[in-house]
Amino acid sequence: MRDLGIDVALTTIDDAVLRVGQLLIPIVATMKRDLLTGGYIQADETHVGVQTPEKIGKNHKAYFWQYSAPGKGVVFDFEMTRSKQVAKEFFKDYGGILHTDGYVAYEKDIGTKDLIHACCLAHARRGFIDAIKVQSKAQAPDARLERTVALMDGLFAIDREAREQNLSLADRHALRRERAPRCSTSYKRCSLRCKHRAQSCRSR
Repeated sequence: MRDLGIDVALTTIDDAVLRVGQLLIPIVATMKRDLLTGGYIQADETHVGVQTPEKIGKNHKAYFWQYSAPGKGVVFDFEMTRSKQVAKEFFKDYGGILHTDGYVAYEKDIGTKDLIHACCLAHARRGFIDAIKVQSKAQAPDARLERTVALMDGLFAIDREAREQNLSLADRHALRRERAPRCSTSYKRCSLRCKHRAQSCRSR
């Protein structure tokens, strides 16, 4: 609007944005209800700098909590904290699959007894890659770590093949059911061995 020679005060723009936000509240409530009545939700959170009267000249670290599901909308919840209480309140009546990056706030006492917490395999893979780097630097390579990453890559390869073939969701699911079980079983066995070894090293 400035290019058109129209000067609008920032307070007016701020008030307009807040008013639009208020009008969208019922829509967000419907989107949230739609997510929570489904059987699968992805959750994540990211920090954002905000200014408040209590901390003049510096930013507070606040958080956008994001909730979504394939084919549905994305709900953003602005909070001043990354506390477990935020997730606990959002998912208090939810009993489906909750897919996260493994952040500890989602681990216990979230949702109903039927909730299943599924952690992101890509995030888990990063942990094994970091462990391989540490072991290599210490000149103590561990074949179990490399084997675990190879098995993870095998699972990712299934989805890559599905994308390359432009498979439908139903066909992709069928491909996973055909290929993934053997690889998943081996991955679980191998990752448990790595976990037990790490625990024994800590206890020494």
